[in-house]
Amino acid sequence: MSNKTITVYYKNRNRQSKETLDLLIKKKCELQKKEISKKSLKRRELLSLLNKLDMCPEEIIKKDAALYIRQFKNKDLSNPEWVEVLCENPQLIDQPIIVKGDHAVIPETIEDVMKIIEE
Repeated sequence: MSNKTITVYYKNRNRQSKETLDLLIKKKCELQKKEISKKSLKRRELLSLLNKLDMCPEEIIKKDAALYIRQFKNKDLSNPEWVEVLCENPQLIDQPIIVKGDHAVIPETIEDVMKIIEE
């Protein structure tokens, strides 16, 4: 995998993930797709993502997810505990996450995606 490869962690039924993937395909980017809603993440992979995002685990949680509201909303967990929760429940991770080299972003706009493409 070259340093131009863009890795996208996504959920198949997520509109923003679909739009991001469509844009990256349209721009003919070299892609590696990882549908994280289908399988758990390894701890090391999640820690690497958090490092590239420069975020703590709680910052990447999709706080409107039913599972979060039902089981975790009022819990005061440590970062290592949140990492374990996210590894076991990747559907709680805000998506998509785009990684290129040592940089990652959870894009909120098309401009965020374009910045990654242009790096």
